[in-house]
Amino acid sequence: MRAIYKALYRENLTLEAAKDRILQMAKDKPEVQADVDMMMDFLAGVSPKVGIVRSRRRSVD
Repeated sequence: MRAIYKALYRENLTLEAAKDRILQMAKDKPEVQADVDMMMDFLAGVSPKVGIVRSRRRSVD
């Protein structure tokens, strides 16, 4: 779950890129398939108008 959270919230990816990364995790490590399925089900139910809350990273100069 930590890697899924990181892909979704910390790696500064678009939502679609994060979904692709999460799906790849299940291919690389079949033991995380249940967690990936749970997250993908959640993301499938997210309205495109509402989305999910993700903070924007600020660059530090």
